[in-house]
Amino acid sequence: MMLFSIIFAVIASIKTVDVDAQTASDCKVLGTFFHSNSATCKDCPAGKFTKVAAQSECTSCPVGYYNSDTKQDSCTACEANKYQSITAQTDCKNCEVGTSSNVGESSCTPCVAGKFSKTTGACQKCVAGKKRSENDAPTECISCEIGSFSLEGAVYCKNCIPGKYGSAAGALTCSDCNAGQFQDTAGETKCKTCSSKSYSSENGAVECKTCQNGKKKTTSGNTCIDLVVPGAPSPSEDDDENKNDTPSAEEPEAFPVMLVVGIAGGVIIACGVGIGGVIVMKNKTKKEVAATSVAPMPVAYAQPAKNPSAIRNWD
Repeated sequence: MMLFSIIFAVIASIKTVDVDAQTASDCKVLGTFFHSNSATCKDCPAGKFTKVAAQSECTSCPVGYYNSDTKQDSCTACEANKYQSITAQTDCKNCEVGTSSNVGESSCTPCVAGKFSKTTGACQKCVAGKKRSENDAPTECISCEIGSFSLEGAVYCKNCIPGKYGSAAGALTCSDCNAGQFQDTAGETKCKTCSSKSYSSENGAVECKTCQNGKKKTTSGNTCIDLVVPGAPSPSEDDDENKNDTPSAEEPEAFPVMLVVGIAGGVIIACGVGIGGVIVMKNKTKKEVAATSVAPMPVAYAQPAKNPSAIRNWD
């Protein structure tokens, strides 16, 4: 074991010893170069390298790369979220807050939309309920306004769709309107209540349905019940709500039979009275005509004789 340690130490010492050389071709070890003034092969300093033998000078590490050791035949790329904008450097720099970089970059760029960075290092996605656009500062995300929401890494917030609403800022999602309510526009902060003659039976309604004639909505507004008629027993809302036969708006309304029967009876009576009156008038007219058509019989009176011979002479 001790022997290996001695051999390793000897080799290491040889690396740092300048080798006499007459020309550059004598420098056959990578990471070295021919120093003409001293006529020796020297190690490349940190920040430089030679990847081909017999070089008269070392090559500087390019931007985005570095070299922290001597006698190197290559350079190392800067890690992600670090950069180096100058050649022949021995290390890389950290990206500033709100910026990031890929491997081997010469500069850092602001965090892309939907991401941010509060400290040096990688950009992180905005959490759900927040967003960051290109115009927002790269150091933080902004909470969604009331009536909107967002998922993780959002560039912008989305409005709550019709049938839903948002009641708080920074929401991860929107809530459904309850039965008996509705919402017909997007991005709203609360729901609307159905009118007294309309209802909504399901959550998330975008409109209310109209109750049939003679009906009104229940207190909860999720169905309709019959209107209370004076003198008639009041229907129970609980019983009606527990039924599954809620009338549809498309069902035809029951025909008012009693009303038709009443109207028909009135028409029949009126016709009877009219016909009877006509018959009476006709009979009266016939009697009057009969009375006026009978002529009086002529009375015969004795007339004196016109023949004088027929006159008797009583003398």
